[in-house]
Amino acid sequence: MRHIQRMRAIAIELGLVLLEATIDDSSQVYAAAQSLLPRVEAFVITSDNTTVNNLDALIDFAKEHQTPVFAGDVDSVRLGAVAAFGMDYFLVGYAAGRKAGLILQGVKPVDIPWGPLANFSFVINRQTAREQGLNIDPRMLKIADEVLDSDSDIRDGLSAMPGARGEPGAKDMAS
Repeated sequence: MRHIQRMRAIAIELGLVLLEATIDDSSQVYAAAQSLLPRVEAFVITSDNTTVNNLDALIDFAKEHQTPVFAGDVDSVRLGAVAAFGMDYFLVGYAAGRKAGLILQGVKPVDIPWGPLANFSFVINRQTAREQGLNIDPRMLKIADEVLDSDSDIRDGLSAMPGARGEPGAKDMAS
């Protein structure tokens, strides 16, 4: 809930109106989008599993109504959101693996630093942006950690993920 409180505060700072829809289960995603549509210019979802479990319904609705969807996790961009500045679960796993490796090397768990994600990834899906009626500013494309631009980038999501070929990724996390 802390991230939602932060979104509310930032919306106020920017002079934006944040309209919220609460759902109890993923079958309500489409109806929630319908209820907001006349009053919103974009949909923003957090990395909430309830919504993400029926993300395809929201993505289909967004395409139909030319209303962009922004997400709180980069995996949702591979599933059809326009962009996300947030967690990359691959990098979360990578950081956990590094910590496990330290333990296997004999480092005591108490001596391994812990904390929240040190860095987030910024991922843009240009194809989805076009499908949802949004033009992406070229300056945003230049600062993105990853830009998906074709069906193959999305279908082959694993090969497009930072670190999938053994590198730690564009934005590494604290060890």
